[in-house]
Amino acid sequence: IYMATVLDITGKLKNEEKSIKLGDRVFPVDDTKNTMMEVMALFEQSHSNDIAAIDEVIKKLLGEKAGAEIDKMNLRFEDYKVIFIALMACVSNETYEEAESRFQKAK
Repeated sequence: IYMATVLDITGKLKNEEKSIKLGDRVFPVDDTKNTMMEVMALFEQSHSNDIAAIDEVIKKLLGEKAGAEIDKMNLRFEDYKVIFIALMACVSNETYEEAESRFQKAK
């Protein structure tokens, strides 16, 4: 006779909301599995400095409305990359500096 084993992993799940702050605005970040699968597919189809891909990743992780709001800020490309790196740090559970270093090495 085999006894059923129930392994309760509820306490190991991190159901914390992530966000980035830009000025006085706080933007929630969608790092759910399905969104991240879409983001990974975008990476596979493009280069890391592809502006259109960066734009699409920002809209996927922050939502269309927030993406449009950021787009209207008319930021310099370097500043836009800062937002992108911050998002990658957020979804990867890294510091900004760790993510920035990773992207510098990938160039």
